[in-house]
Amino acid sequence: MQEKVTVPVSRFAAFMGYCQIGIINHYELKLEKVISPAIKLGKKIHSELEEEDKLIPRKKATKEELSDPLFDLDMPRESLMIHIRRENKNIFGYLGRLDKVIREKGTIYIIDDKITKNGRVWHKPFLDKRVQLAAYCEGFVTRYPEIVFNEIIYLVVQRDQNGTVLKEFPQVYDQEQKDFLLENFETFEGIYNGDIDPVHCGNPNKCRACGYKDCQHKLE
Repeated sequence: MQEKVTVPVSRFAAFMGYCQIGIINHYELKLEKVISPAIKLGKKIHSELEEEDKLIPRKKATKEELSDPLFDLDMPRESLMIHIRRENKNIFGYLGRLDKVIREKGTIYIIDDKITKNGRVWHKPFLDKRVQLAAYCEGFVTRYPEIVFNEIIYLVVQRDQNGTVLKEFPQVYDQEQKDFLLENFETFEGIYNGDIDPVHCGNPNKCRACGYKDCQHKLE
């Protein structure tokens, strides 16, 4: 009998980009994960950005405006949800809430804010960020077909602990990104189904920062 597996996109991305052992820790062993100070800080800044965004005057777009790719749109923060349904032995539902979506000159931008406590500017987004944003793009395309566009780009916005933008990383969501996302879906589902062995991060620093304190595979 098939299971219905609910997978938050942020968690899926963390498993695939941080350490695949987390899939076993969470779904099989049911280990509790400690919420880190960095995650708490990120939630605080996201909340502040959302409150600021509510001050922007808006009117609801018409069907005609949504279907016109050249009509610019500024959608309220945290207002769009996605749900990607996949069947791979079990039924997987990938759920997420988009930070921010805008449409400018025919291009949809899926924007996600990432907070770095140390303020060190990234050379490029980490793998988990890329997985998460690719899933957001795919979810947007399938969930909101009435919002027409010519191109879709995801934008990772790196902010410091005060919310100041440090750097932005744009990436066109094209066929290469779709294939990249599909590969990660299949790997996650294969590990969950017991068909694929999870790959350990192999990084003691990641292990020390991991929220699964009772992980049996922790490196010292």
